[in-house]
Order: sequence, then structure tokens, then C-alpha cells
Amino acid sequence: MTMQTVTLNGSLTIERVAEIKALMQIALTDHTGTEAIEVDLATVGEFDAAGLQLLMAFALAAKSAGTYVKLCNTSDAIDAVLTLYGVRNRFAEEEAA
Repeated sequence: MTMQTVTLNGSLTIERVAEIKALMQIALTDHTGTEAIEVDLATVGEFDAAGLQLLMAFALAAKSAGTYVKLCNTSDAIDAVLTLYGVRNRFAEEEAA
């Protein structure tokens, strides 16, 4: 399996949605021959509903393009939000099937 990695840092909040969306669109465009796009959240310190919505939209766009998004290095806080909203499974390998 070939994995393309997008590393996000700082905040994943409403203030940065446009900037991060552009990075994700580039990753999706460049994914040719890649089975998955991994989003590394190790250095994301803030995360809000806009960040969640952006990740969800990115996962949906990736699925439409024949790939999937896998999150890695998520903090406990990000995991809690994903679990609270019942969307953790949207970022699993099974979504590619």
C-alpha cells in the first residue's frame, strides 16, 4: 500500500479552514497511484467543529476519488470529538472498500 501523508500543525479551526482546505485539495489532486491519504495531526493543538467538518468533507471527496483518508497521531481530545459525533469510522481503511 502506498500512503501519501499530509501533516497539519497548529490549529484546525475556523480561522484556518480556507488555508487547510487548499492543502487538502492539493493532496487529493496529487494522490495519483496512492491508495490512501494519511493526515498526521500530531502537532494540531486546537480543533473545533469547522475542523471536524473540513476533515469530513475531505474524507468524502477522497472516497469519491477512489481513495480514503486515515488519521494518525490524533490527540485524546480529537479522538473524543470523533467518537462523540460517531464519525471515527469515516477515517478507517474499511471506507475504501
